[in-house]
Parts: sequence; structure tokens; C-alpha cells
Amino acid sequence: MAYQRELILERLTVISEGLGVTAARDVLNFDEAQLPAIAVVEGDEEADEDDPTNRPSTAPRRVHMIPHIIIHTGGLSQNLGPALNALYARLVKAVLTDATLLSLVWDGNGRGVRYLGMESDLALGRTMFGNIAAKFRFTYVLDPNSL
Repeated sequence: MAYQRELILERLTVISEGLGVTAARDVLNFDEAQLPAIAVVEGDEEADEDDPTNRPSTAPRRVHMIPHIIIHTGGLSQNLGPALNALYARLVKAVLTDATLLSLVWDGNGRGVRYLGMESDLALGRTMFGNIAAKFRFTYVLDPNSL
């Protein structure tokens, strides 16, 4: 059986490609000719603390992963904000409505994908280059016996 974390990250890359932009895994910088682009970066994960503690270490466990999905538009122009927001809105909709992605996640109550917000570099004291980090939490079941 494939590792759920990897399947989720692969699907996020496919979703990003479907938006008609350059998409890549674990890339932090794109050449200007590749922009706009979306990078799907591994991010962090942690086990769900609400899982029972009196169970064997090999028992399946819910895990919350928060990869970084970074939109890069680049350039410095007055149209930068609207361009970022338009692509961001398309990404949010695509992630939250993708049936294949939704089939890969599970948190026990039907809410395996949770929108958390975003971080933008378009703010006072930041780079003003045109990047947004979309924040979602994906919950999946980690079964050590299937790795």
C-alpha cells in the first residue's frame, strides 16, 4: 500500500498543475520564465493527541499534516495583489473540492481537509515579491503495518 502522506502531496501537485501554472514538489525558487508557479513543499505533521493512548505502537493513528503550498507570481507591479488573489482563490476551491484528494484524507468525522488560512509576503516589512503560502491541514490515518 502506498504511503498516504506521499499520495496527498502528489495529488496537491496534480491539482496545482490543473490550474494551468508551473507546479513542482519541494522547489523554493522558480525562474521568472516559469511564473506563475505553485510549489508543494513537504511541511510538518503531528499525531492527533485525541487518539487513545492505551494502544499498541503498531495501531493505526490519525496524523495531521500541513504542507506548504506556495503560489509564486513574481514581479513588482500594481496588479500583483489581484493576480495573487485570483490564483489563490482558484487553488483554494480546487483543493477543497477535489474528490480524489478528499478520498485520501480522513479524520473520523468527514472533515479530513481543513482550511487554515494563508500567509502573504505583501505586507509592511516583507519582500513584496508576490508569494502566498496557502495553509490547509490534511488528516490521514497512518498505519505502520502498511508502510
